[in-house]
Amino acid sequence: MERKTQQEAACHHGGPSGRKNMADVRIRRKILQKKTAYISFYNNSELKKVFDTDYDINRILSFLNIAAGFPITPGDTLIIFNEIQNAPKAFESLKYFCIVPIKVKAETNVRSQSLKAFHEKYKPDLSVRFSLLPYRDQGWMTNIPLYAVCNLN
Repeated sequence: MERKTQQEAACHHGGPSGRKNMADVRIRRKILQKKTAYISFYNNSELKKVFDTDYDINRILSFLNIAAGFPITPGDTLIIFNEIQNAPKAFESLKYFCIVPIKVKAETNVRSQSLKAFHEKYKPDLSVRFSLLPYRDQGWMTNIPLYAVCNLN
């Protein structure tokens, strides 16, 4: 039996889509093999307020360090913003981060409207979707089948 980290256990119980959140954390960790800061905006009004003042990245990172429970270091920490659509100012701040948007779809409906909208607005170099579909490069997005996650290096 795989041992759950404290973050994985918290996201399993932290909202209506806990199992999906836990899968997101595991997949993203496997992809990037970095420290992972799981930041959830679900029912977290204090965290939303952090982004209401300004977009001073040093000030924001100091609050994110507290929320994550460890120092976030550029290039070494994967930050997962879950339910960020609940905090429009936080969503807008993403343009100041190095972003690889990742969508996880564990169902047959794989439409990625939010991923496409993000990609069109911010034009990241790479967008990734994990789903039940086979590997497919769509130009703006690469689909990777869920079964292949364990083989990513």
